[in-house]
Amino acid sequence: KHFGSRDDLVAEAADRAFADGERTAQEITNAAEDPLAAFVDWYVSTQHRDNPAAGCAVVALGADVRRGDDRVRAAYGRQVERYLENLEQLLGGDDARPRATVALSTLVGSIVLARALDDEALSDEILRDVREALKASGAA
Repeated sequence: KHFGSRDDLVAEAADRAFADGERTAQEITNAAEDPLAAFVDWYVSTQHRDNPAAGCAVVALGADVRRGDDRVRAAYGRQVERYLENLEQLLGGDDARPRATVALSTLVGSIVLARALDDEALSDEILRDVREALKASGAA
């Protein structure tokens, strides 16, 4: 009853989820000696995989955002852009944008896959391998 429509409710929930995710990411990176590694370690973790309600809304809404209204799609796009900008800053260098794009796509995709699998060992393997690969490539 507090919202004019279901779309208003969804848009408000999406905005809040994106703000919460951004706040969590900032807390993790601000408190770390190596902010990029800390972000990767948090993002590609079993804790993140196992707690979708407290995790990244970019992952949670990825499959459904296209069905949302303009406000939801715009909020999603803004959050993706914020993640890319944050990763660019953490990565630095002339090629930071394409590396940020690859890193974000890898991070999000790894959580989607890890959550979808019934095989916990394979899910853990994906998380571990992505974490190690991003760190070894200089993306973290």
